[in-house]
Amino acid sequence: MAGYDLTAARSVYADPKLDTTQTQYNALNQPVPIFPELDQVAAVLDAQLNSLASLRSLIESGDYTAALSSIEALTVALDEAHTIVKQNSRLPGAYTYPDTSTSLAISRQVLDAISDIETMIYQDSYDRVKVSEKLRMAKHDLLMSNMILDESETIYRAGLNPQTLRNYNINIETALINLNKAKQELLKTEIIAPFDGTIVAVDVKVNDQLSQFDYSSKTAVYLVDTKTIRMTGVIDEIDITKVKVGQSVILTVDALPGQKLNGHVTFVSPFGTLQAGVVNFPVEVYLDQSENTTDLRGGLTATADIVIGKRDNVLQVPNRAIKGLSGDYWVDLVTDPATAATAKRPVTIGMQNKKMTEIVSGLKEGERVLVEALK
Repeated sequence: MAGYDLTAARSVYADPKLDTTQTQYNALNQPVPIFPELDQVAAVLDAQLNSLASLRSLIESGDYTAALSSIEALTVALDEAHTIVKQNSRLPGAYTYPDTSTSLAISRQVLDAISDIETMIYQDSYDRVKVSEKLRMAKHDLLMSNMILDESETIYRAGLNPQTLRNYNINIETALINLNKAKQELLKTEIIAPFDGTIVAVDVKVNDQLSQFDYSSKTAVYLVDTKTIRMTGVIDEIDITKVKVGQSVILTVDALPGQKLNGHVTFVSPFGTLQAGVVNFPVEVYLDQSENTTDLRGGLTATADIVIGKRDNVLQVPNRAIKGLSGDYWVDLVTDPATAATAKRPVTIGMQNKKMTEIVSGLKEGERVLVEALK
């Protein structure tokens, strides 16, 4: 029964009359489909017919377990197909054609089906399933024929004819398509925010007309993402090779003295720019989500200390105590505090920051070194 119903529905979309209702011609006399939805419905029906054929093969082969699973999937697919066909039933000719000739042809099919049924039941043994199938098909055809006749009667009583009605339907559908296109064009004029945030400025006014050129050179709306805080800065070429994405950062903001915030490096530019004779590389730092950023505002001045390395429990001395050149460092070891006598002591240094230097070897904890005074 499902196979017959699908075949009957599919035959409607194979009717040559339907092609004339879903095609119009442009100024170059080229055919342009105005109801592409009909092709979608036909494709859906073809897919269900193929699935039904596969199910029939499983049953005939005795693979009932697979057939049961296939029936469940096919039931869902048929429901979806029914919804799609029903949604497109408003299209001209999608189900029936309100004309007497079509009804007459269907009625003849019903008469042939009844004749076949009579022949079958007068046999000594007949297949009840096939008879039931024939009856179901005949009833389906009668219902379709009755629907067509009702539509034809309504049309003729209104003083119309099928061709005029189809033209009206085509005009309506064409208007609906144009309306949908106009809605799509209207949607293009809406500005959709790429993220949630707060609008801080609007640089356009009512009745302003923006072209594609304006959009590329003029900002219409300033939107701030208040969920994340970003710091942008530059690092000179001497230190840039030490900076990597993901490194921890300690930030201090001029407007919040004494408060330190934690963050991490999210971007290091591969290209530097020359400024005042020094090549600088742009860097971006995001504050950690755990930080309280309620007191921060856009445009504040801040300083970032990027942690490029970390040592625990090391011996260190002030930078001003280190002397020498690369690979040959020493300190002035105080040998006699009373007389301030010193002796040169070679050292091996490790990591350094702005104030202190790690001593890897050459000194012991507690020894005193001479530190140059600040100038």
